[in-house]
Amino acid sequence: MENLLRKSAFYGFLVGIGYAILFTKYKETTDLLEGLSETTYVPVMEYVITVLQYGVGGAVVVLLGSWLIGKRTKVNQDTVKTYYLEVFLGIFVFCLIMGTLFNL
Repeated sequence: MENLLRKSAFYGFLVGIGYAILFTKYKETTDLLEGLSETTYVPVMEYVITVLQYGVGGAVVVLLGSWLIGKRTKVNQDTVKTYYLEVFLGIFVFCLIMGTLFNL
């Protein structure tokens, strides 16, 4: 079970980083006058920290969900079907929806 938890945390981290790269704002545009605008870019370290925060958050959420499902079903590798993929996908979709709602 530890190997599956390690894998789910790793993949949750990668998916969180991928999601953060897609949706984290790296620039802000401010309208000054008619037809003029100013663009400021987020500092690189701030952007990297934000991306890593999403990655760690994704890893923790997926790891916790996988651990709870594994504990609830009392995983026996030979006889019981595990639901790690289904849980991972469900939590991933939930995180995508929540992240999109909070970034609007």
